[in-house]
Amino acid sequence: MSIPAWIFVIDANQQPLLPTTPAYARVLLRDGKAQRIPHPALAIIQLSHAIDAPQMPPVLVGIMVHEKTASLFVFTTQAGSEPLLNLTLDLSGIVTAAHRAVALTAVTRVLGTLLPISQGALLTHLSVTNDAAHAAAIHTIMTTLEACLRYPITLLSFDTPHMAEYPLFGAFQQQIGIRHDNHTDIAAAYMPQYQTEQQPSVALPQAVRLSDNDYHSLSPGMVVQAHQQTGTVTGIIQAVEQDGAVQVRVPTRARTTRLIWADRQVLPPLQGWQWEAQPVVLLPVAQRKSDRKG
Repeated sequence: MSIPAWIFVIDANQQPLLPTTPAYARVLLRDGKAQRIPHPALAIIQLSHAIDAPQMPPVLVGIMVHEKTASLFVFTTQAGSEPLLNLTLDLSGIVTAAHRAVALTAVTRVLGTLLPISQGALLTHLSVTNDAAHAAAIHTIMTTLEACLRYPITLLSFDTPHMAEYPLFGAFQQQIGIRHDNHTDIAAAYMPQYQTEQQPSVALPQAVRLSDNDYHSLSPGMVVQAHQQTGTVTGIIQAVEQDGAVQVRVPTRARTTRLIWADRQVLPPLQGWQWEAQPVVLLPVAQRKSDRKG
């Protein structure tokens, strides 16, 4: 497993802070100032104390909607900064603009539990499409994002001349270029059937250790991270067999135009972590080394 570029940080009050480096995270853990929070896709630590009025640069989220996916990237405005998080949302089974708007809002709100996002943009080539249906869909998504998020959202079109004058447009363009040069390693899935009043979509998922003896507690929709002799499998449970074998759906490749999934079988003994079913799931993309070079 590769070393994560960033360690995500929340304080004792669940307030998201800027990510830190693995080296500094180890210092905080060693000194007892933080603890690890198990997560299916990300490295997260929680501080043992609260941070009052933290001083942070603006953190922005950019959203680009494609036919079967959406790209989301989070970054700061500091010069030369690398992306804090890139992910690909699977939209292949979400057809209507209204449902896509809800999915994008839910995923963006989850990102807000991990990063102190203060501004966003919906990026499009709207001015050259001449497609009324596409324009209506973008309007629906934009309206929903504006109504549900606690920070301003701007609609940016790459093809509108005056957009070059927008102060942060160049920053978004730069981050899109960085994203296109690096394959996304995080996939997002939206499963509204697991939305309940008792389990808000913006809560960090609670982790429980897997045990070979209690596999009967597993059910479809849960996320598991199981350590097998052939490697670690992280995905969404599709079925649990009577013998304890678990069928897991795993994202295997993320591209701008599509997110590819595959089925994996996890066999007893089950060791690792499990998370309750959530409406928004973030998962690592299980790419082969050869895929990463393409």
